[in-house]
Amino acid sequence: MTTPPEQTAHAETPQSAAAEPVRVEGRPAPEYGEYAPPGWVSPVAPAPEPSTAQTPAQQVRASAAPQRPGAPTFDAPPPTGAPVPGAPPKALRNAAFNRFATLGLIVYGLYDVVRSALESDTFVTTYVAEFRSLGYLSGAFESTAALQLVGVVSAAASVPIFLITMIVAIRRLRAGKRSWLVLLIVGLAVNVVTVLVVVGVVMGDSSFVGA
Repeated sequence: MTTPPEQTAHAETPQSAAAEPVRVEGRPAPEYGEYAPPGWVSPVAPAPEPSTAQTPAQQVRASAAPQRPGAPTFDAPPPTGAPVPGAPPKALRNAAFNRFATLGLIVYGLYDVVRSALESDTFVTTYVAEFRSLGYLSGAFESTAALQLVGVVSAAASVPIFLITMIVAIRRLRAGKRSWLVLLIVGLAVNVVTVLVVVGVVMGDSSFVGA
C-alpha cells in the first residue's frame, strides 16, 4: 500500500521544519561561513564591553602624572611654596657641634704638641719656679736630671699619641659618630699623667717641704 503524496508531504513537514535554521524576526539565520543578511539580530546577547570611564580620583592622578616617558609617578602633587623657617633639627645641631669641637681640639692639640717640643729645654725651670712660688720647695732642687727626663719623654710621646688620636677622631667624624670626646679624653689623660709624674719627682726631692 502506497502512501499518497499529499500525506507524505504532510508527514515530512514537521521534520523539515525542525531541521531548518531558527528564524529570528522572520529572517533566516545565516549558515556557517555566510554573512548575516541585513536586519538579522543574533538571539545571543553580546558580552558587555569593559567600561573605559575614569573615576574623579583617577582623572586627577592622570592629569598630575608627568608627560616625560620613564619618569616616576606620584599619587600626590609635589609641594609648593617656600620652606617654613625654624630651628634646625637636633641631629643637625649635634653634627655641627661635633664638627666644630673636633676641629678646634685638633688645632689646640697640634699647638700643644709643638709648644711642648719647643719648650722641652725649659721644662725643669718652669715647674721648679711654679712649685717654689707655691711654697713647696726650699733650697736647691737636686732632681733636675729626673725632671728633665720626664719633660723629654712627655714631648716625644705626645707626637705619636696626637697623630693616632687625630686619625681616629677624623674617621669617627666622617662616619657621623661623636669624635670630639676622643680628642678631649686622650688630651686630658696625657696631661694628667705628666703632672702626676712631675709631682712624684718633686715630692721625692730633698728640697720639698710640703704646704
